[in-house]
Amino acid sequence: MTAVTGGNRDAAGREARTALIRLRPRPESAASARYFTAAVLESWRVADRLVQDVLLAVSELVTNAVEHGVGEVVLELINLGGRCLRVQVTDQGLGAHPSLVPLSPSTPRSRGLAIVAAVSSKWGHRGHDGGLCVWAEFSLLCAD
Repeated sequence: MTAVTGGNRDAAGREARTALIRLRPRPESAASARYFTAAVLESWRVADRLVQDVLLAVSELVTNAVEHGVGEVVLELINLGGRCLRVQVTDQGLGAHPSLVPLSPSTPRSRGLAIVAAVSSKWGHRGHDGGLCVWAEFSLLCAD
């Protein structure tokens, strides 16, 4: 596990703070990702009521990457000028396109992306260097 933090400017010249952690593809990586995320969000003074939603999304995205991806999992947190928080989880999987699927109450699994969609402002995915990046965004403007 390796963690890095930094800051620079986005395309509009606003401050963009970033924090990144590299995780081994193990089941316990979701817990490590939550711990890292909680510490970063506290240092960025993100509102408490938003933190729980972000932690839930991080847990689901990292778990999906560990279960369905290949190799190292990278979690990146990006604070876009204090208006938006983006969570990105990248793996070196085959790049299958994740999607929301209809679920019945008896379906035992496959709820991760539905949870991410419910707690975030928006989410999506893209191919990334031979792998897959799944992201979720949270509005920081409404969280105070």
